[in-house]
Amino acid sequence: MPTPCTGNTGTPGTKYTYAELEGLWIKAGGSRGTAPIAAAIALAESGGCSGDQNPTDNGGTQTSWGLWQLSDGTHNQPVPNVLDPAVNARAAVEKYKANGWSPWGTYDSGAYKAYMSGGTTPNLNVPGTTGTMQQAKTTANIEPYSADSCLFGFPGISVPVLGNVGQFCLLPKHTARAWIGAGLMLAGATIAIPAIVLIVVDVGLRAAGAMGPVTSRAGRAVSFVNPAAGATLTAAGSAATRGRRPPSSRTRTTSTTAPSETVTVEERTPISGEMGGTRRTVRTVRGPGAAQPARGRHARPESS
Repeated sequence: MPTPCTGNTGTPGTKYTYAELEGLWIKAGGSRGTAPIAAAIALAESGGCSGDQNPTDNGGTQTSWGLWQLSDGTHNQPVPNVLDPAVNARAAVEKYKANGWSPWGTYDSGAYKAYMSGGTTPNLNVPGTTGTMQQAKTTANIEPYSADSCLFGFPGISVPVLGNVGQFCLLPKHTARAWIGAGLMLAGATIAIPAIVLIVVDVGLRAAGAMGPVTSRAGRAVSFVNPAAGATLTAAGSAATRGRRPPSSRTRTTSTTAPSETVTVEERTPISGEMGGTRRTVRTVRGPGAAQPARGRHARPESS
């Protein structure tokens, strides 16, 4: 149900919410990207009441009309039936396309920012409109420049009488956000797909290695019937078995040393004195692992 309201001069109208003002703007031909700012400006200008008028605007030299407080610089209506929400929205969209947001004082002063609600979903089922609404255009068009809604464009040049000339927006911020989101999704898919392929290949190789011995035994069995097919299976099983990584195990190595043998050593020592010569001594040296001689009464005497 439409909510009634009364303008500041007593003119009855319809009260619109932020979402409904966005819907009016879009259905009048404005873009979704500019709808949040447009709705905030309407609330700052008229409080969202379609019957609002300001006959003392600009020092009393003009009257501003309706939701977006439109004026042609005089006290006359800028377009016929300007208080109709649909007509007012359409005229506001045309003014924006020609001059951007600069015609609205609440935009220049920043007063509109208090009404911004960017996460609100536009309500296209707008109540209380009697004028003919133009559906939003589906074809691409170049929007006017706005520092708040445009990422890349040209603000135009102010020309006396003609106003702002040459402004345009090549890349609105909402379009840039959509492109960035799509790029991030594509980058994520580019990284994820090779990783999935590597996992599948690794699992396949492990499975092939485990089946290697089975394939070899099957090949030997088949070779009794079909030697060529059996040889092929046996070769495939052997290759798969070689491709397996051997299980990790610890091997304990015990080092053993063979017993040392008994060695006979001959030594010659010089003899001092007039006769000179050398003394020959022969002794037996046993290694650490050699058997020790028996000791006791019945031991065989060692020779030297």
